[in-house]
Amino acid sequence: MGEQQIIMKKWLKQHLENIIQTLHFVTDYLAITLALYISDWLWTKLSANSLLQESVLFKLPLYLTIGLLFVVVLRLTGAYNQRCYFSRGKSIKNVLSGLFWSYSLLTLICLIFSPTRLSPIRIISSFPLLLVAVGLERLILFHFDQLWLKKGIGLKRLLVYGTGKIGRRIARHFHSQPRLGYKFVGYIDDNPLKKTAFSEGDAEFQILGQIEQVKELTSQYQADEMFIAVPSPSIDHISQIIDKCNGSLSKYHFIAGNSDPNLRPLKLKSIKDIRYCSIKEYPTSSIKEFFKRLFDILFSACLLLPVAPIMALIALKIKQDSKGPVIFKQKRVGKNGKVFQMYKFRSMYVNTEPYAITPASNTDPRITPFGRFLRRTSLDELPQFINVLAGDMSVVGPRPEMEFIVKQYNAVQSQRLKVKPGITGLWQISLDRSKPIHEVIEHDLYYIENQSLWLDLKIIWDTAIFCIAGIFNKLKS
Repeated sequence: MGEQQIIMKKWLKQHLENIIQTLHFVTDYLAITLALYISDWLWTKLSANSLLQESVLFKLPLYLTIGLLFVVVLRLTGAYNQRCYFSRGKSIKNVLSGLFWSYSLLTLICLIFSPTRLSPIRIISSFPLLLVAVGLERLILFHFDQLWLKKGIGLKRLLVYGTGKIGRRIARHFHSQPRLGYKFVGYIDDNPLKKTAFSEGDAEFQILGQIEQVKELTSQYQADEMFIAVPSPSIDHISQIIDKCNGSLSKYHFIAGNSDPNLRPLKLKSIKDIRYCSIKEYPTSSIKEFFKRLFDILFSACLLLPVAPIMALIALKIKQDSKGPVIFKQKRVGKNGKVFQMYKFRSMYVNTEPYAITPASNTDPRITPFGRFLRRTSLDELPQFINVLAGDMSVVGPRPEMEFIVKQYNAVQSQRLKVKPGITGLWQISLDRSKPIHEVIEHDLYYIENQSLWLDLKIIWDTAIFCIAGIFNKLKS
């Protein structure tokens, strides 16, 4: 293979996912725009109003704009996640979710801004045709994706750590089913007494080396991901492996067990009867970050305006309740380890050590009388929307922690720092919210891997219900 071909192959591997995403984006856009146009054309043909019949051609720019809105929402709901291309079920779920939110948003826009020019009924009536168009287009692309995978195009190269019974089953599974998007390249094992080669179906695979050599082996065999086939690994064991890889792999899969309370995953995957979960190195997605940032700004600005009088009343009450400033400031660690100043309404007495362990209950003597109400209802968090507007935080994300805690993070816990911290998140609405954040890391890992507009809105909704219930219960008592 010539040098030019090697360079081309490397470039294709690096950019293939973006190429596939762009292809899906463009074909979805064309299918949606065409379906909307044909639906409106059929509607006007059945209408006796000649003015309506003439207006369809002039609406083409509008259909193009609506089509763009649809694909943007599909992007936010995870319809262009690479794993969806290899899973029909996941693809259908994410596409239906995106179409539902697209129609909901478009109907709301029509009702507010143009109820006469663009009837919501006409928009909704296009759904069956649009569903057929997108379904057919996705089915065709799915078969193309499978064809590419059979030819070895777009396959993720997988290492398996461990040559025991589980490791060999996993290797056989991925080797025999390239449609899953993986190519098994070999084993890593630390036992020198293990035999050096194993037959898996019609192929023979070598033990490539030991875990100490993983970085060199990853480069040599161009591996992308690793499956840690060790039963019920501890969080320390996984952290050591990730540290040794030193960012050379994009994703780590490991057997899910109950030996370590920090590895109780919220969402399990399975290979037959083998349960596992994953830790992913999260590459920056400029498109996703842009829309999440846009959502953060719009949501925070829209919320701060109506709650400004409430915040003013809270400030007055804090001044009456105890001496000291209204706003409590504390250094927290954000995305990529960046330290920022986080704001909260002060809920504790001013002589309290600012970096002491957070109170576990509202009966803690450090908390002021009004502070108990603020903490119970989560109203003390309202000033953090200023942090969101400043760009240090997001509305939804892992909670930011103090520097001395972050310095003790292992490789698994450090995954929390891959995204901006949030005002609310899965941890806050879970039954584990009374436990330290770093001890229930699975909530953050799940959110980071599955983040989408749909999940953000669900977390915001559950948080609002939680806060309203807290206010009601406090006033009732």
